[in-house]
Amino acid sequence: MKPQDIEPGKSYATRFRVGDYEGLGVIEIRDVEQELFRLRDAKTGLRFDVPWQDTWDLDTAEFE
Repeated sequence: MKPQDIEPGKSYATRFRVGDYEGLGVIEIRDVEQELFRLRDAKTGLRFDVPWQDTWDLDTAEFE
């Protein structure tokens, strides 16, 4: 799945890299103009602004 395929109102998560850190983040905001995601890391709860090029394995997310 590509960032352009995201549908409003659905939840998505992606793997990402920021420097030496790799994580799994839930997408909070998608900025189409700057091609950035605001992600909340699933492990730490920290927020990251990550370029689309530094993400992979984008898929829908389901919460229980």
